[in-house]
Amino acid sequence: MNLLSPVLNWRAMFAFFSILYKQRELTLEMTKREFSERYAGQVFGVLWGFAHPIVIILVYIFIFSFVFQSRVDPGDVSSTANYAVFMLAGLIPWMALAETLNKGTQVITSNSNLVKQVIFPLEILPAKTVIASFINQVILLFGVLVYASIQTGGPTWSFCLLPTLLTLQFMQMLGLSMILSTIGVYIRDLKDLVQVFCLINIYLMPVIYMPGWLPSSVRWMIYLNPFSYQTLCFQDAIYHGKITNSWTWLVYCLLSFLLLGVGYRLFLKLRIFIGNVL
Repeated sequence: MNLLSPVLNWRAMFAFFSILYKQRELTLEMTKREFSERYAGQVFGVLWGFAHPIVIILVYIFIFSFVFQSRVDPGDVSSTANYAVFMLAGLIPWMALAETLNKGTQVITSNSNLVKQVIFPLEILPAKTVIASFINQVILLFGVLVYASIQTGGPTWSFCLLPTLLTLQFMQMLGLSMILSTIGVYIRDLKDLVQVFCLINIYLMPVIYMPGWLPSSVRWMIYLNPFSYQTLCFQDAIYHGKITNSWTWLVYCLLSFLLLGVGYRLFLKLRIFIGNVL
């Protein structure tokens, strides 16, 4: 299995999206169910899906702009609000990705009744989890863009890069979800390992600090973390207002394509044994 083969990975991506398109009605219905089940039995129902992201944004802005008064530039007393934009630009995509990682490990095992149905397309299970997580992220990003525009006097041209970034992130999340969902069937402890990793990894990426704040002797460790490139690219688009390092965008693009292609090929290779394991 040549994991790095561009041709095989491209064919895998095309096959995956073809299945989702053919099963688009089922995918949409299961995504709605995934989203609504989070708030089942509550008075306001799915409205909490919009309220929660807004509250999260307001809390972070208040804490880091007014309580701790954190600054991107310690010498600039006017940069407290900018730090909230900087941090949220990296934090919100990571929150969506972390949710996908955590849920991806159990998405097949928790739907074993569907998995055992021969005609059910298993690709929908990781896909509907990713799409549901994506909905919250889009709402949060919209709020951050509004706040960033207020702070800078208007939207910047770099906001136009967000559709590209969201597409790359969507591909990355799909690939990771398929990898974790299949491996999670065989290694049940994977969910606990992923939970610990998500708690630790936020401090291993430049989310709450800039790479330049670290000593040069350890700064290289950021770039060994494949999840750092997502953070750096979103910070370029939302905070910096420009592409600060074009090579980070290239790496993120390659990683996203590679993860989706490899993830689906691994999914196809291992899913034939899933029914026996469950």
